Amino acid sequence: MAPQPLAYEYEFTHPSPQRLARWINSTASLREYGIIAIEWERDLIRHGGAALARSINYHTGLNFRAHLDDATPEAAREFILNSPKADGVPSIWVTKPDGTSGVESELISPILEAGAAGDLENRLILAAIKENGAQVNTVCCGLHIHFGAISEYGNLKALRRPGQSQLAALCGVPLKRAQITLAEAYAYFQPVINAILPRSRRGSRRICGGCELPEASNWWLGEKGENDAGKSAFIHNPRQSAGGSGGNEGRYYKINFAALDLHGTVEFRQHQGTLNATKSIMWGRVCAAFWARAVNPAYNHLDVRDFAVNIGGMASYLGLGQKTVRYLRGRARRFDFPVVAGGDHNRSRGSQIRSAAQRQRYRERRGRERRGW
Repeated sequence: MAPQPLAYEYEFTHPSPQRLARWINSTASLREYGIIAIEWERDLIRHGGAALARSINYHTGLNFRAHLDDATPEAAREFILNSPKADGVPSIWVTKPDGTSGVESELISPILEAGAAGDLENRLILAAIKENGAQVNTVCCGLHIHFGAISEYGNLKALRRPGQSQLAALCGVPLKRAQITLAEAYAYFQPVINAILPRSRRGSRRICGGCELPEASNWWLGEKGENDAGKSAFIHNPRQSAGGSGGNEGRYYKINFAALDLHGTVEFRQHQGTLNATKSIMWGRVCAAFWARAVNPAYNHLDVRDFAVNIGGMASYLGLGQKTVRYLRGRARRFDFPVVAGGDHNRSRGSQIRSAAQRQRYRERRGRERRGW
């Protein structure tokens, strides 16, 4: 199964964080499903767990004072991220202000359940917000998705050994290998990704979701295998950590590796802001598949250059299903990229090769094909 998102982050030009939380908490269908919203500043930063407990108690009728009254803001945040709905905890979404010009508020999801349950939450909350009159400027607003890598939170340690510190994992070989694999694959399919997103999200400006990855670092420039010395030096240097280009500016790339230092996550930033749940869910599937290819050793045998730079090739590499492929083809045609919209889709090429024997047979077959046997 693909890794679950740490969070969907939706940006809005309207309303304010306070009003956005009120909209969510006053919607009957969301309360019935156990979805509530809290305000970052009021309920977490200023008063920590006591304010969070009051907010949960008020909106749900449940009693969380014993769990949260003495909790620090950090402990309250950990409670949100590590408490699944199955334990009787509501699905807690967070509203907060955003410093981006033209963006008034941001809505952050909890860790959503994989599959239909998480998709339903997305659809319910976006429908309620849209009905109340939320507004999105697709030029300045974005949809950002975080995936767990080495986070402090137990269910988000995809590349962190038991007992290993976050700093050690940040300098570890598995994370840096995954970072290179993800960067190369995303850069290789960048023309395809550009074809399924509007013009405002293409290019290498901060307002387009950030710079394209070839500008991010020099350790992987060139096609896969052409910079082995640089990549090996980066991977095996125990004093060099994974991450972005440093500082706050390291955030502003299509994939934000600086989030590894800040949150222990990888953040996909290219998608435009949206109130359309289908767009956000489909984009989430694409990003999850990219990250799954990077973190799972079962896919190490795949060479991204074996796949065509079109929807069929990218979908084959990622192992996407037919429903997602139809959606992506439609997006590319809508933005007038008919050639990119084509290509043969063979899901098994990328998704169903698992055992060592299968991987070896695959490598041998590809070798014969390349030698013209």
